[in-house]
Amino acid sequence: MATAINKIFKTRKQGNSVSIGIAKSAQVDPGKHYYFEKDKAGRLIYTPVEVNENPWHTDAFINYDFEDDVKKFGFNAGYEKSVGREGGQY
Repeated sequence: MATAINKIFKTRKQGNSVSIGIAKSAQVDPGKHYYFEKDKAGRLIYTPVEVNENPWHTDAFINYDFEDDVKKFGFNAGYEKSVGREGGQY
């Protein structure tokens, strides 16, 4: 069972936001996602959540060789040659 952290924290303004620091002793890892809610009594409740990040917005594709895929598969999606009336007048 986790030990409760009993400490008073002061809010501070950062740009257009208000933040509250989290003590290192709370063992909260940076970069994690939390769902936030404020109840009727004014309590701030943060619940950890798993977020499926869009791989296009991560480092996963920075060094990916898409040109190699074009060569390997023999076509570049969206730039294939027409084989029928795809680009013609209907």
